[in-house]
Amino acid sequence: MGSEGEPRWSDFGRRLRYWRSRAGLTQAQLGELLGYHHSHISKVERGFRGPPPRFSEAADGLLGTGGELAALWERASAGEAAAQSVPFPVPRTDGRPADVTPELLANWPGALPANGLPCPLHDTAGCPVPPPTYVLVSGRPLPVDVDGVHGLTALLAAFERMTVGRTSVECAPVERTLRTLVERSTQVGRRTALPLLRLAARYAQLAGWLRVLRDQNGLAMSWYGHGLRWADTSGDVTAKVALLFDMSMVARIERDRDAVHAYADALEHAAPARRWVATMASLYRARGEALCGGLGEVERHLGAARGLLDGFGERDRAEAPWLVGAEGRMRLESSAAGALRDVAVLAGDVRAARRAVTAGRASLRALPGHMRPTRTLLTLRLADAHACAGDPDAAVATAGGALDEALAAPRTTIVRELRGLHTRLSGDPRWSGTSSLRDFRERLLTALPPR
Repeated sequence: MGSEGEPRWSDFGRRLRYWRSRAGLTQAQLGELLGYHHSHISKVERGFRGPPPRFSEAADGLLGTGGELAALWERASAGEAAAQSVPFPVPRTDGRPADVTPELLANWPGALPANGLPCPLHDTAGCPVPPPTYVLVSGRPLPVDVDGVHGLTALLAAFERMTVGRTSVECAPVERTLRTLVERSTQVGRRTALPLLRLAARYAQLAGWLRVLRDQNGLAMSWYGHGLRWADTSGDVTAKVALLFDMSMVARIERDRDAVHAYADALEHAAPARRWVATMASLYRARGEALCGGLGEVERHLGAARGLLDGFGERDRAEAPWLVGAEGRMRLESSAAGALRDVAVLAGDVRAARRAVTAGRASLRALPGHMRPTRTLLTLRLADAHACAGDPDAAVATAGGALDEALAAPRTTIVRELRGLHTRLSGDPRWSGTSSLRDFRERLLTALPPR
């Protein structure tokens, strides 16, 4: 059935949860009535799997939906069949051609470096890349000649661009490509294997991030750990730094302040002369300190990050183009908004909440237009900052326009922001003041998957 977190099943899951809640049934009770374990109901409601064919008809009859779930099942099943008929492109070794999707072509870079990814062979020298078919259509083992390495790097850059845009990238093709790449590294000499392992470390970072988006932090940390080993073996300091970034992020998600600071220390030791690394380390320290509600330390680290960002040199700009210009300002301000919002939540500090509002607005002004899921997340974060500042009307007005996008892209990071916003507004007595607030609360409840 549908793969984990499959978007085509998300509508079915949300509506099933709505009708179950309306009937006053728990997941266990609905499962017992339909003949399924409660864990199956949970996965269906979260969009992690599609139900069997007769499930929707039985649920319609039991819950009195008027056939809505059966219609959604038909639509999702048709989408699943279409997706299965056109495999997502991955390197082939059986001689059969792989389809190259329009999304992949649209995001295929013309040269390396791309998206901050240097060439594993020639660093930032500027390398042309072959067309996608060079690595996606092959009657021989995965090509690891110069063009093959360039093509695999371009494929990773395309995956990353699709991830930050509106295209959903599934875990399976990325992880299959990664495993094939590592396997090939064992079949060639050391001189050829090192660039492959350097590239594998980068693929491991994307594989881990895709698992984070699915709330699978254990699997994510496993990929990050493998990536660190491959980065150390190949001597790729930049890849090691990128992996430590994400490991620090997972530690923050898990609310482990000590681990956040430990990874920040590791970052600074891995690349002590790089200002862009120190910038990110300062931002992560700010997010870590926010877990304790300490406004002074948070502002100190944010101030350090701002000063470092303003002093970038040529190497910083080449190695971290995503920290340059408007996009770099967006990343700094979004981190500031998140840290200050967290302080406001823990310490009840209205001053911090107001500063979070200012930073949140600045992050949205600087956000590139193609980063739609990020816009949704930052808009919800700004709404939460308004709620923390004691302005529920501004929170609802801000979040209202983003809620449909949030429903269409229910990533774990977005769901986490929705939960926080719901918690803040549910505790505000002004919830019951207007019909718009009550309507928004109902929409939030419908959007949030069960814990």
